[in-house]
Amino acid sequence: MKNRIEEMRNRKGVRQEELARAMDVSRQTISSLENGRYNRFWIDECGYPDIGIAFGEAESGGHEMYFPDYRLCGKNGEPAVMNVSSELDYTIVKIADSFEEFLGMLHE
Repeated sequence: MKNRIEEMRNRKGVRQEELARAMDVSRQTISSLENGRYNRFWIDECGYPDIGIAFGEAESGGHEMYFPDYRLCGKNGEPAVMNVSSELDYTIVKIADSFEEFLGMLHE
């Protein structure tokens, strides 16, 4: 499945560097995500749920991750964005209905 991260980032006028800074990852990580080159480390090695590919750590330093949830795709096929906390027994919490909405939250 091709993701639409770059398309939505561009639509919101967000540069890779800005998104990387907001997500506390490198610009190269954003580029890899946009181009479908990523690994499943957080899922395979750390026990996070297999709902999508983790695309960023929350401010908690690795105890919380952001995931696109492909089980909950919107009207245009984009996934909802979830926050998952290892300290809360990997509870999945929806924080945005789409990646585009998530990007908009970064600019608020």
